Amino acid sequence: MKLRSLLSLVIALAILSSCGVGDLEDRLDKVEHALGTDEPLNFDFKTTNDDNQEVAKKTSYSFKSISYYSNYAWDYGDGLYYIYINRYSDIFGEDDASIEFYYNVNTGETSDEWAEVEFRSQTGQNINPYFYSGYDGHTVIVDVKSFNPETGAINVEVNAATDETAGVNEFEGKPMTCTFSFKGKIEKFAE
Repeated sequence: MKLRSLLSLVIALAILSSCGVGDLEDRLDKVEHALGTDEPLNFDFKTTNDDNQEVAKKTSYSFKSISYYSNYAWDYGDGLYYIYINRYSDIFGEDDASIEFYYNVNTGETSDEWAEVEFRSQTGQNINPYFYSGYDGHTVIVDVKSFNPETGAINVEVNAATDETAGVNEFEGKPMTCTFSFKGKIEKFAE
């Protein structure tokens, strides 16, 4: 057992001395950014189930997909952007959260707002609610705190809710609320 610990220590020291601590920190920062863990999508979801027990989840999803479909701003060339931000709970991509909307940088207005989250409840039930501004009983308010079209830097908050009349509630007849927040950089594409 002592030999294995000593061997591990020697290997760790060899790695550190070969690339330097600063270089190693830089490499780890690049890995963290590639995974997206330094730019999480935070959410806070609440509803009640059919037994009137609270179903809630407040957490951050940190992992992004390896494809550009994970977060991007599609530039239509006239000041209108389609914004899509998505994060996963882990590297396996089992649970995720996403927000999407159109944003006009000239007017600061948003449209066609959509938000979604997926997680396991305290009892292990799969919960996958979504919110769309075009559906009856749904409210989705997007507050773009800042967006830099040149760099892709964005800071956004979303307040989403359904009332008891919404036909796509997770639990029929039960209102849902969810807030989302994201601050980071997204890829930029043009038509």
